[in-house]
Amino acid sequence: MGAIVVIDKSTLQSMREQASSRMNAEICGILEGRFLSPQECEPDSLRVNITAYHPIDNIERMPLRAFTMDPKQLIDTRNDIYARDNHVVGCFHSHPLWSSNYSSVDSGVAQQVNEEAVWIICGIS
Repeated sequence: MGAIVVIDKSTLQSMREQASSRMNAEICGILEGRFLSPQECEPDSLRVNITAYHPIDNIERMPLRAFTMDPKQLIDTRNDIYARDNHVVGCFHSHPLWSSNYSSVDSGVAQQVNEEAVWIICGIS
């Protein structure tokens, strides 16, 4: 199944700016938006509209090489998104030291996430 991801321009700019400003740790957060219904997109494809990025504190002990989202912030942010009748459509984090390719840590975490969720990595180096 193919995927089309549409990101609001100001949201993308916010993600880039935060990632570039934190070279000493991976930044992370969740993506707000909605999945389009099968009737709204091409057959056998997934379309996701991302309308907002919500930064969450990285509480990982070694934040330069991995991320763990602060659980309280994550729950509070998810509840706020759902209260607006929107959806959590994915996750975003940065790689300050390397490219935007999945690391072995990313692959393990991604397997625990909803298979339809968007997983965006911003490589800074």
